[in-house]
Amino acid sequence: MPANYLQPRYLTIDDVKPYLEGKVTFAAGINQGLPDDLFGELIAFGESALEHDFSPYFKIPLQTTNGGSWLELPEATIAIIKKCLINRACLQTLRQAFGSNTNVRGDTYETNYETEYAALKGTLFQQKPNGVFLFPPAAGLALANNGINYNNVLPGGRNVPLGGTCTTNALSYANTRLNNPGRSFWYYYVNK
Repeated sequence: MPANYLQPRYLTIDDVKPYLEGKVTFAAGINQGLPDDLFGELIAFGESALEHDFSPYFKIPLQTTNGGSWLELPEATIAIIKKCLINRACLQTLRQAFGSNTNVRGDTYETNYETEYAALKGTLFQQKPNGVFLFPPAAGLALANNGINYNNVLPGGRNVPLGGTCTTNALSYANTRLNNPGRSFWYYYVNK
């Protein structure tokens, strides 16, 4: 077996293992159960799936607004992100290793982890019809600047600073686009 397994970026094996005790057999050799190096790679796969889900909203790798480690975030933000990470890691591991070599299925456990992950993710990403976050997404976590949901104020979520390029009045650009239909992007494109 290859010795160059992927390693988790955010969690450790000890963070996830207690949630899977009794559901997955851990052992030193692959023939007796799930070895730690392979388990670490499954955790890394789960983390990658979470990064994919979070990437339209938050900078990847997850970090503070000033570029620091995600562990420098406020405790409430760390808690919700860590719970999301654990859910993804457990889900990935259960799909790969639950009841291996037996006829036991882990569908109920998988459904529970998927449901909880979707609820947590919904809390982080829930938006009003105009695209503004319903709740502050996660205190201290750096938002993605990829143009998809960068400012959540301008129509279309365009990657334009809130004040635009105008230096006289920081809100004039947004104000004219939001309050004057003749100046909106929609009006220009539809009426040409």
